Amino acid sequence: MNIVLDTNILQKEGLHSANMSLLCRLSRESEVFVYIPEIVKREYLSQIDFKLRSKQTVGNSSELTKFYKDNHSVLKRIARAENYVNALYIRNKEASEIVFKNWLDENSFVVRLIDKNDYKRVLDAYFDGTRGFRSVKHRPDFPDAFIYESINNIKEEEGGVVAVIGDGPFKNLVKERLNVSCFDSLSSLMEEKQIKEKIANLDNSERLFKILCHRLIITKPSAHRVGPQNGSRVAIV
Repeated sequence: MNIVLDTNILQKEGLHSANMSLLCRLSRESEVFVYIPEIVKREYLSQIDFKLRSKQTVGNSSELTKFYKDNHSVLKRIARAENYVNALYIRNKEASEIVFKNWLDENSFVVRLIDKNDYKRVLDAYFDGTRGFRSVKHRPDFPDAFIYESINNIKEEEGGVVAVIGDGPFKNLVKERLNVSCFDSLSSLMEEKQIKEKIANLDNSERLFKILCHRLIITKPSAHRVGPQNGSRVAIV
């Protein structure tokens, strides 16, 4: 099963929610193949970037600079504080990008890059109000239009795809125009019959593995050697 995640799903669930953890488990075991469109990845990271910028500020530094324009000692302190905050922002931004990349790699998620042909299709659809656009020249639909093309490309290349989209109108558009199965949340996807069967099979396999390991430990044969002084037999487990 090929699964595509939309931006709002990734933003809502984050990287470690219960349902996302289930999806990661299925992907690691090659029970499903999960795709993250490039535009979704970039929107997700831009949201983190926005949060970092909003939290790491030195108040209104321009106003402070004006107020203390004649106090060189204070101005130097403000400059040092700004440099520290900027450096901290850069480190946190780089760290968040590394964490996201590692998360993708560890769970075998694939980032679906924008195809060069997608740009022309999206531009043509913008003027026609077709494909990923809900109406003619509807600029807010540009991100969705690229996600639409990713879903369509995966469907054509892999023979089928399931989309998880939290935006109701866009979900209905994809469902109707691409004729693919769509879910509005990861929780609804996890209730799908095929997914539930895959999870049950993984649980059974894991349970059987633990039982076998336990039996091997219990039935492990003992070896004996002669004690160094009194000749007694010493068991080695």
